[in-house]
Amino acid sequence: MAFPAALVLLFDGFQENVSPAVRRTEMEDLFVKQTKTASKVLVKRPVQYLITSKADKDAFMTWFNDTINRGADWFDWTDPYDSVEKSARIVGGQISLRPKRKGLDRWVLGCEIETYV
Repeated sequence: MAFPAALVLLFDGFQENVSPAVRRTEMEDLFVKQTKTASKVLVKRPVQYLITSKADKDAFMTWFNDTINRGADWFDWTDPYDSVEKSARIVGGQISLRPKRKGLDRWVLGCEIETYV
C-alpha cells in the first residue's frame, strides 16, 4: 500500500515535529535527571501535496477511503528528507482538500504524516 505517486509534495509549511524520548525527573537536590525512554521516536510532518487532475483526486480518495481505511492503516511513504521508504500513517485520519482553480481540477491536500525513526 504505497502513497499515491501522482501527488506532488509542496515544501511550503513542511517541517518535522519529533516526539520526546526522554523522561525528566526532578531530584531532591534540585538537579533534574533525564533518561532516554525509547529507541525509536515518532516524527510528525505537516505536509501539503498538489493534486493535478480530477482523476488523481478520485484515485487518492479511493486509496484513502478503501485501501488505508480512511487513514487508520499504515502505508509505505517515501520520506522526502532521506528518500527512504518508511511505514507511515495519516495522523487521526484527518485530511483537508482545498481547490486551486475554479475548474476543480487542481487541489491541495493537507495532512499530517507520522513515521517512526
